[in-house]
Amino acid sequence: MYSNQFHYAFDAEFSGLPKELSTEVTIFHFPTNYNTEGIKINAIWDTGATNSSLSPKIATNLGLNPIDTVFVRGVHDTKIADVVIVSIGLSNGLCLTGKRFSVCEIPGADVLIGMDIIMLGDLAISNGDGKTRFSFVIPPFKNKASFTEKADTINKRLSRRKQ
Repeated sequence: MYSNQFHYAFDAEFSGLPKELSTEVTIFHFPTNYNTEGIKINAIWDTGATNSSLSPKIATNLGLNPIDTVFVRGVHDTKIADVVIVSIGLSNGLCLTGKRFSVCEIPGADVLIGMDIIMLGDLAISNGDGKTRFSFVIPPFKNKASFTEKADTINKRLSRRKQ
């Protein structure tokens, strides 16, 4: 199904074990006016967030008008937030247009990428040699990544050595 499509991927590598995964993104007003620059900013990727969000500061800077409201549930409370439509340029060169973002305060960030965008592709997080690699691709690959298969292959080889 995906063999005839271009895949847009990026890797981000961090020293040590970061507390959060972030990449640079560009947020554009929707409909996107490609003659104007968007706002480049680091976004946190959060698999615990159902939907993507941006701060009121970014919404104001882009002159975004709410199209809806939504309940946003956080760790400590639930609030009503405006919903805006934006385009977001990812670090893999892909621009996702017409995406719904809730407007709310995000502790320590101005943009949060949630599962509504993450589920459009494949995501992998690997830790080794004192580094963390975060990899993402859209569209997802037909063959799914499996660490179980890799571990089973290595474990079988090691078991044969011990015999």
